[in-house]
Amino acid sequence: MWLKLFPWKFLVRDAARRYGFLDPIKFISQLQKFAQPSEVAAPMELLRLGAVLHARGLINSLAIQHNLDWIWPYWVECQYNPRNVAFIPRSFSMTQINLTHRNWTALGVPDSTEFPLVDPCGLVTPHYDSWSIDVWIIPEEGKPLIPSRCPNVSQKLDFNDNLCVITESNLDQLKLQLKTQVIGSAAVPICQVKITGTALVAARLVISLRPYNPEGVSFINNITLLENSLGWQVNQNNFVYFDKVPDQCVFSDYRRGDVYSRLSSKDNEKEILSKVGMASAAAVFILEAGLAQEITISVPLTHSAASKLEPLGCARHVPLSVNPEQAPAFNPERVEGLTKNKIESPCVDKVSSKGERAPECHLAQLPGWLHKESFSDYQETAKLAWEKSLQGAVQLQIPDESFKFLYDAAIRTMVLHSPKEVYPGPYVYKRFWFRDAAFILHALLSVGLKGRVRRALDCFLLRQTAQGYFLSQEGEWDSNGEALWIMRQYCEMTGNLPPKEWEKPIYKAGSWICKKRLAADLKFEHAGLLPAGFSAEHLGPNDFYYWDDFWAVAGLKAAALMCASYKDTDEAIHFERESLALLESINQSLKKVEERLKRPAIPASPYRRLDTGAIGSLVASYPLRVFQANDSRILDSADFLMKNCLVHGGFFHDMTHSGINPYLTLHLSQVLLRAGDLRFFGLMQAVAQLASSTGQWPESIHPRTGGGCMGDGQHVWAAAEWVMIVRNCFVREEDNRLILCSGIPQVWLAKNQTIAFGPAPTSFGDIQISIKPQAQSILVQWHGEWFTKEPPIDIQLPGFKNVRIPPATNSLELKIEVDK
Repeated sequence: MWLKLFPWKFLVRDAARRYGFLDPIKFISQLQKFAQPSEVAAPMELLRLGAVLHARGLINSLAIQHNLDWIWPYWVECQYNPRNVAFIPRSFSMTQINLTHRNWTALGVPDSTEFPLVDPCGLVTPHYDSWSIDVWIIPEEGKPLIPSRCPNVSQKLDFNDNLCVITESNLDQLKLQLKTQVIGSAAVPICQVKITGTALVAARLVISLRPYNPEGVSFINNITLLENSLGWQVNQNNFVYFDKVPDQCVFSDYRRGDVYSRLSSKDNEKEILSKVGMASAAAVFILEAGLAQEITISVPLTHSAASKLEPLGCARHVPLSVNPEQAPAFNPERVEGLTKNKIESPCVDKVSSKGERAPECHLAQLPGWLHKESFSDYQETAKLAWEKSLQGAVQLQIPDESFKFLYDAAIRTMVLHSPKEVYPGPYVYKRFWFRDAAFILHALLSVGLKGRVRRALDCFLLRQTAQGYFLSQEGEWDSNGEALWIMRQYCEMTGNLPPKEWEKPIYKAGSWICKKRLAADLKFEHAGLLPAGFSAEHLGPNDFYYWDDFWAVAGLKAAALMCASYKDTDEAIHFERESLALLESINQSLKKVEERLKRPAIPASPYRRLDTGAIGSLVASYPLRVFQANDSRILDSADFLMKNCLVHGGFFHDMTHSGINPYLTLHLSQVLLRAGDLRFFGLMQAVAQLASSTGQWPESIHPRTGGGCMGDGQHVWAAAEWVMIVRNCFVREEDNRLILCSGIPQVWLAKNQTIAFGPAPTSFGDIQISIKPQAQSILVQWHGEWFTKEPPIDIQLPGFKNVRIPPATNSLELKIEVDK
């Protein structure tokens, strides 16, 4: 009580004025007037995220602009270059953040939480928010090949055997290729970079340890050269290994400048300390003219475990005199014990083929052996992990290689980021939100990965408060509706009853929504709705967002249906009535809004004019189907957005994102697809063109650079939306029937190739669909494995009349009408 009575505001205000600062109490009070009063001004999680982001931005401002002679990551080389389209004047910006090229590709093995990142020029960041590894080629004469400064860099994602990013760069007579992947198991993942450097002139290949990552500075305070020069120990708890001994090793600190400027140094240093945290190092390998040099570097990703283990009676690192051929074959199954900071030593009491006993050591001390035959075991382990995780995934066959690649890459992105809970990104968004999880899990369900979804849904229960609130961050009123809706989707699309352990959480979640609603007899436009809140962060300041209300309607409907499955008739009726009552309050509110706006379009809240925030209200159509496909309010909202909010063919969101948003563009595309508006396909094409060469999308895209400008550089929600729009082009639910082929474009049919999708889960069972263009017709075939009886099926192939299919039919031939 005394804390509440203490005159904090007076003391803070007095201190600020004494030193000439603005009155913070008055300033914050004024800020709050831009938003509707809410019990949570802003989620603490977002405040923490913003604080971290701008703390790094402040460090960037001190470290980068005064040291532009350093080699920096791609985004810095662009954003700080006044001749580059990405240039941003820094003037009064206290914090300097990557706003132009927020792009990266995560790698890993399924069910691991370690996601090394590769930036567009091949910079590898092995650990979460860590330092990075860069590779250069420096000729004796001529321009050096620095990928972040090189105009000729290409990158692709290869997932034939494992998830691998291949980066190639070339300049004059210099060529560099990096193949980056994660090998091993989820318990023992290793980031591996296979480097191939070629020069037609005498040159040096340089592997450099960099004190930064795609967000900016990431401190390196200490680097130690391993005793046999086969790697580094970084910050005393991470290891980097080479499979060959460098010809030269160089170190530098902040005061001496970038190690790049000291590559000719003859200092015989073994370690570097930097109080500033800007230590750098280089391992130099001689490139003979015309001969390719191949080097493999490896970084054990379970550094927290490896750092706590010391060798038992052996030298700290394997000596050079040990022949790799004398080492025992390394079996990845031997290191499955790497959990909870403990690992079984892989070579204790092992005897080589020549009768010599190998030294005792652990994973972090096998530089020579891990890079030879043993790696084939690790690679096979990763390959098998991916094969197992992708079993049952819906197969897509279309005559568009780009769309197909993006679909396959998106599935792998979702699998990678759902080790148990679901992450919407590998870096900035490596945390859980119910909002993102609902969309991502729906996409995983729709491509047949049902077991992975069930595992994630069971984690939901651990995040529910005693009051029934599904909490991922405070002040968001959409989470309960999202959790209940995706639980219902799981039950419907698997044909399973809701598990018994979900019964009480479902009841509590539905009851929380009912209690959270405002009174329906208020004399305001928000009567009967949910309170003002932060909602989806991209809609604006706290307000009475319709987004929250539509999710609540769908959540209560889901709770009613699942309670009916539990034979709890009373609660089923109660939640159904509450759902209808909330929907009626929404409708009454929208009538008043229509009178004010003079049109039926739905703004973000009852008190907003039409702006890009209206994109959130489309949720009433996709994915919730609360309103009918042809509802005038939805169509007018979509029409407003199409006419006023497109840039380069994609939806440009003015609020927060301030860029072209791939996943929201696809939301708009879904609404048009559902309404039979063929403009949907143009939006799909725009999103496909915005994808990176590795098949990824950042959360928001800079309209000039084409790079990411907001959020995570690999946005899993965007990947999920790509999967869903492709799926809905082939099959989607509408009322109590299935709609087939409504999104198959004429450009695909014109290729005269078989188009296929499936077997795809639906609310009625799994279905396999094929479309075969004939000389004068289109043959549509399907086969369903229904949970009960066959549902009504409509064929709505664009360019042909809609057809209701008679029962017990599995094909339809559509005649092509020839213009006379």
